[in-house]
Amino acid sequence: AFAPVGDVVRPSAGYEPRSADQSVLYQVVRDHFETFRAQAGGLCNGEGLPRFIEEEFEGFLRCGFLAGGFARFHCDGCGLDRLVPFLCKGRAVCPSCGGRRMAARAAHLVDHVFPLVPVRQWVLTLPHRIRYLLAWDHVLCRAVVGVFMRAVLGFLRRRARDRPSARPNWLGKKRAVSRIFVDMPCREGGSSAL
Repeated sequence: AFAPVGDVVRPSAGYEPRSADQSVLYQVVRDHFETFRAQAGGLCNGEGLPRFIEEEFEGFLRCGFLAGGFARFHCDGCGLDRLVPFLCKGRAVCPSCGGRRMAARAAHLVDHVFPLVPVRQWVLTLPHRIRYLLAWDHVLCRAVVGVFMRAVLGFLRRRARDRPSARPNWLGKKRAVSRIFVDMPCREGGSSAL
């Protein structure tokens, strides 16, 4: 924490910049990504990896290193300078950035999106061959998500209609599609009686 001039705050003894290059994941990607990229170039009619996948790995290899760029913070009160490296902000490979994004998104959903009602999660997991097609074809992916959501909502409506004790309730949906694994979780809020 940096304080206004006059209030000198000692840096937190608990802050330790992460050592990204010490992780096994970083070492494996650093040592083998170029080989993987070259071998993938011979697949799929020579098209190679999609650009978004290459960018994800390249960003991960730069993430957290001062050589990849940084911001300098200076405290006028104590004279402390701190260099903070830029992050990749990746969604799939980098556990640090992915974890940060996941925690922020979960906090936002819990604090601001989901009402204080029971919430049920539905997940559509598809065979690997279909996942691959959906990862490449956004239009097809949206169509599959639409069919899935209509099936879930139809099931819930039929179930509510067949139960005279069920009260009309709010029914909403939130969907997220993982473009790496193409699993489709959706959450619905409503009566736990359904």
